Amino acid sequence: MHLVNKCITVKKGHNILSVSRKRDTNNATLFGKCRTTQTVFVTVDRPASFLGYALAEYLAKHGISIKGDLIEGHLAQSSITEMVVIATDRTSIGSVISECNQRSLNLATGQVGTLKKSGRFREKIYKGKVFAKTGYISGVWILGGYCQNSAGKWLAFSMLVNKGVSPRKTMDDIVKVMMQ
Repeated sequence: MHLVNKCITVKKGHNILSVSRKRDTNNATLFGKCRTTQTVFVTVDRPASFLGYALAEYLAKHGISIKGDLIEGHLAQSSITEMVVIATDRTSIGSVISECNQRSLNLATGQVGTLKKSGRFREKIYKGKVFAKTGYISGVWILGGYCQNSAGKWLAFSMLVNKGVSPRKTMDDIVKVMMQ
């Protein structure tokens, strides 16, 4: 990703930022005025390849070398049957989500992040059983993540409510019903 920063630092006022990415490239330009630290997001071209290169770079920084070339495309069925498993790992979803939360942009969160700040699912019965991310922008509320039901099965959920009054309690109640 190549980013050109055309943002102006200001001493007063609000952050007003926008990002523009040229189509079919990973070249982006940041525009606007910035007073405080601000996170901005931008889409990437060919996200699967971008992830592959970013992962290879991350592994290399941590002493893990990668051999071969990154190949983008679909695997033929014959290629899948020719693959050999070289290692397996079984990790609980709670551990995976916890690790992702520490190394990502708070992808999913149980006791830290937006759920903790808002006081949602704080009761002991939900600890380690609800991992979710909240969102709100211009009258749209979002709650998505995973919860574990009383039978021990993990269920995924994603809710989006557009307009009206805050649906927070209703969304939380839906998750609580799913957990029964």
